[in-house]
Amino acid sequence: MIAGNVLCAASQALINQEYPIIKNDETSRIAKEDHLIVNLGNQWLMRNRRNEIMGKYYTSSMMRLSAKLKVACRK
Repeated sequence: MIAGNVLCAASQALINQEYPIIKNDETSRIAKEDHLIVNLGNQWLMRNRRNEIMGKYYTSSMMRLSAKLKVACRK
């Protein structure tokens, strides 16, 4: 992030496709606020762009899983 190689903002596709389907709870709040998890979501969305039906669900589940890992590491 310091070197400028990691984008700190969610892509428009991530905002339009993923954020509406992510369950609104503490885990999703952490996933949406953490820059590295947002970047992970951008990358997963680009990797799964051919699979329009399930790609967004894969992306949101990876973002939630990463947020849960962050919470577990904090404890």
